Amino acid sequence: MPRSPPRAAFEPLRRAPSGKRHVLVVAGSAIWFVALIVLAVVVRRGDSVETALLVVGASLVFGLVASGLLRRARLRRERPT
Repeated sequence: MPRSPPRAAFEPLRRAPSGKRHVLVVAGSAIWFVALIVLAVVVRRGDSVETALLVVGASLVFGLVASGLLRRARLRRERPT
């Protein structure tokens, strides 16, 4: 009979604190904003600032939603049954 291969799962030594993860989400959005503003200044296009704000807003919302979903999944896993 064929044997099933062993399951490999990565488990970090310790989880990053939720505050640190939230700071990283906000900092990532800020870095995108700065990069797009610099690009707009270099190219000298005023409408690029509006595009930058839309990209930053979308990435921030996506990061917050993803962080919330991950937190909910973790709490569900840790909940005693």
